[in-house]
Order: sequence, then C-alpha cells, then structure tokens
Amino acid sequence: MSNETTLTSPKPAASAAAGPSLAAQALPVTAAAAKQAAKEAKATRRAQAKQQQAGASGVAAIVPKTAATAAATAPQQPAPRFKPDGTPILSRAERKAKAGSDLNASSATSRSGPSGQAHAAGQVSVTASGSSKQTRQQQQQHPHGKAHAHGQASSSHPYPLASIASTLFGNVHMPPSRSLLSASLTQSLHRRTIHPSVLLLGTLLSTYQLTGANARAMAVLLALRDFVSDYKTPDGATLTRDLVTRLSSQIAFLKEARPLGTSVGHAIRYLKYEISVTDKDWDESTAKAHLLSRIDHFIRDRITYAGRVIQSHIGSKIRPGMTVLTYGRSSIVESTLLFLRRSGTSFNAIVIDSGRPLNEGQAMLATLSTAGIGKGGESGSLTFGPLSALSTLMPRADLVLLGTASLLSNGALYARAGTSLVAMTANELGKPVIAACETYKFSDRIQLDAFAGNEAGGAADLLADDSAAGSSDDHGLNSALVASAEADTVGTGSQGLSKGAALNLATTAGPLTIGQANKLRGSLQAVNLLYDITPPRFVTAVASEVGLSGPESVGVILRDYKSVLFGV
Repeated sequence: MSNETTLTSPKPAASAAAGPSLAAQALPVTAAAAKQAAKEAKATRRAQAKQQQAGASGVAAIVPKTAATAAATAPQQPAPRFKPDGTPILSRAERKAKAGSDLNASSATSRSGPSGQAHAAGQVSVTASGSSKQTRQQQQQHPHGKAHAHGQASSSHPYPLASIASTLFGNVHMPPSRSLLSASLTQSLHRRTIHPSVLLLGTLLSTYQLTGANARAMAVLLALRDFVSDYKTPDGATLTRDLVTRLSSQIAFLKEARPLGTSVGHAIRYLKYEISVTDKDWDESTAKAHLLSRIDHFIRDRITYAGRVIQSHIGSKIRPGMTVLTYGRSSIVESTLLFLRRSGTSFNAIVIDSGRPLNEGQAMLATLSTAGIGKGGESGSLTFGPLSALSTLMPRADLVLLGTASLLSNGALYARAGTSLVAMTANELGKPVIAACETYKFSDRIQLDAFAGNEAGGAADLLADDSAAGSSDDHGLNSALVASAEADTVGTGSQGLSKGAALNLATTAGPLTIGQANKLRGSLQAVNLLYDITPPRFVTAVASEVGLSGPESVGVILRDYKSVLFGV
C-alpha cells in the first residue's frame, strides 16, 4: 500500500533528494501496478457480466471496491488548461471530436425538426462522451430514426395516404408536398431566379392540371423558350456557358414539381445540345434567334408532324365499320380518331376510363362526342365503360389503340396504369394491339416491372368525393331518395324501401369526403401508381413516324436513326 501511495502522490522533496535512483526504482513498480489494475478491471468486467446474466444483487459491493482500486492505481491526468476568457484549451483530437459532435447534432436536428431535438441530443451524447445507455433507450423507443422523422414530416403532406407507396416501393416518386412547393415558389419569387413561365408551369404540373407526355414536353419547351427569349448575358460571361448554368435552375424547379419523364428529358437534352453547339462568335441576338428557331423546329418536326405521319399509318389499318377500343386519353390516339372522322371513315369507338383520380377516359369521351362521333349512321357508335367492364367490351372490338408515355428499348410500354391489363386482355382474345408513340419518346432504358421506377399520385383522391352532393356523378340518386323519403316507401312492390332505409341509404351510400378519407389514414393503405409496364409480347405493332414496326425494333431505331430521334 505504501508503494501505491508513493506512486500516486509523491512528495516533491523526496523526489528531488532521491534523484535518478528513485526513478529507477519506480519503473518496475509502475509496471506492476498497471498490470494489477488491468487484472482488476478484467475481473470487474467478468463479475458485472455474470451478475447481469444471473440477476445477482452483489454489484454494489464489487463496483465500489474496484472503482476505489482503479482510482488509487490510475495515473494522474494533467490539469485542464484555460484561456484568459475562461474557455478550456482543447487538444487537436478534442477539437476534432467536438466538431464531429456539432455536425451530428445539426444534421439530426434538421432531419427531425424541433420535435426531434431530444433524439439528436442522444446521438451527440454518444459521439462526445461515449455514453450509450441513453441512446439504446431511445433506439428502443424509435428503432428507425429516419423513418420516425419522415413520419413527422409526412403528417403535413397534402396526400397523407400516399406515404404507404414509398413504404412498399422505394423507387416510387411521391407527389410534392404543398408546403414545400409553396416555400420553393416563395423563395424563387424572392430571389427572382425562376422565370415566371416556369413558375406557372411547375404549378400546373404539380397539381396534375397538365398531363400527357406530348403536352408536358411542348409546355416545357415553350416555357424555356420564354426563358431564352428574356435571357441577358452578364458582362464577362459567354452565352453558351452561362445559359446552360441558368437553365439548370429552371429544370431543377420543374423536377421538384413532378418528374420530367422520357419525353421532357429528351426535349431538354435536345435544347442543351443546341446551346452547346451554338457558335461562340455570334452576338447575343443572333444566338438567341437561332435557339428559338431550334425549339420551334423540335415542336414542329418531332411532335406535330410526327403525329400526322402516325395518323396516316394507323388510318391505313382501319377499315370502314371497324370497332376501335382505346384506354384513357392519349393525345396521339385522340388526334388519330379525329383524323379518321374528318376523312369520312365510318368506325365505332369504345373508350375505357382510367378511373379516379384523373378520369382521362371521360375527357376523351367528351372530345369524341363533340367531334360528332357516336351519333349513329356514318358517324358510328360511341361506347364508354370503366376498366371493370373491359372483359365485356373487349370482344366487340376489332382493334385496340394505345398511347404510351415512353417506349423502352426492349419494346415494353411505360404507360398509364391499366394499359397492361387492356393489352393482356386483347392478346388473350386475339385482338391486334397497336401502340402509337413518337420516336422522341423512345428510351434506351430497360424496366422489367413497374416497381423499378414509377410515380405515385394522390392516394386520398381515390377515396375523396370531389363533386357536390346530388351532382351528375350519382345521377341524382341521393337527391331522389331524400326527396322521396317523405313518403312511407320508396319504390313499388317487393323492391320498395321503408322511409328509414331510404334515408339511411341516401346518407351513407355516397363516396367519402376528404375529411373522412383523412380519418382513415391510420388504418387504410391506399396506393395510386400512375404508370405500369406492358410486356412487348402483348403489343402487335408500334406506330411511329418511322412507320409500323414490331416492338423489338426499338433498339434498331435507337441505333440507326439517332439523327431522327434527337434532331442532330
């Protein structure tokens, strides 16, 4: 015990008098003390492990003894140094550890928000002091910190039921949050970095007021045309470099509103290529005029004229009296049917609705009906039905016309959800299927299923009723029942309903409101995927401006007709 006392608290006078001989004697004693301390620490750890397993209660007797022994045998730590202002002087390792802990604290706070500061503090305590007990308790309460933070953020999501899609499918792009989009708009207006035409387009895309691959591609090109027209080259900068940099911020804003897709991506790629090959010796007005003419060239040749060529190719396959079935609303299919109507070809049309929330088939029905299709005689008949009536309506069809958002390199269609079911049913019944697609929507990507990359719409829109009570959606059923509820019965004979039953049916048979749909978010899992993949074996031919070809020819067209695709 005297040796330990001499080692831990040596007297200065004795040390000075002893000289080198005392230091020589202290070295072996120090090694022995360190070895003894290591043995005691190892024994302490073993005792604690046995006590935790057996549930013994003798830790109070073991821990104080070993702690005292360790305190007596441990070497003295140097006293902390302080600056004149009172702040401690940290070593390089301590400064590095403190910087890492501050970084973890800021990142954890930004992920979880104000309500997640306690969780962030737990992470910092592990990094800074090595205490892991509090963190283990927090991990037991929140085993997935990121998921917990994501759940807090999704509570203010405009489509609360849509969060289940990201849980089921990690590659599904969720609709943007209204709060985030509003903040982005406010920030862009304040900084004046986004062109007004691009701001308006982003709002239309995020709210699904503008849909369709061709419509979106044309709208993006027109918005970027306004941006190029109003562009001014800063002093000391070159147009070809500075314009691409400023163009990237416009594109990034559109990506936040909604994924670009193949059609918009190729249109933007074409514009960037034209900017890169612009002659640097041209003045600003000449270069801008050239770029504006190239944008008009792409819209005219790759979209408008290509659609007219596709109309003639498909029109040659439709004979008078044939029945054509289509699904949803495709701009190229719609223009083809209107072209046949103007050319005097008599045909019957069957429109299958894509269902909620977009109801694109209803828009197609309104357009064809306005054009005079379905009035009988030479104008033919017009039939409308939901997707659930496909098995009933498909046997009447002679040809199936489908649109697509993109044609993958393996011949598969990346189109509106439900297209695969229509093509599969037609293939089962032996009906030819023609997919209409411009070549600028051909993609060199391969996707075997719809889960490798997709887009989710608002899941709450599948349940919420966006129509007023008693509107044409219910054909006046609810209002008729309420008006007839004053009588004793509604209806006659065995089909009559009592007054109470009629009132109950009138008040409960309608669709859910938005509030009722939001109340179900805790127990209901709703998924609204916008696209699916149609295998090429269900497609008979692909109609493009190159001609009618099989779906396996996509790779050949991408290889041999690159100048046709990208306008190079």
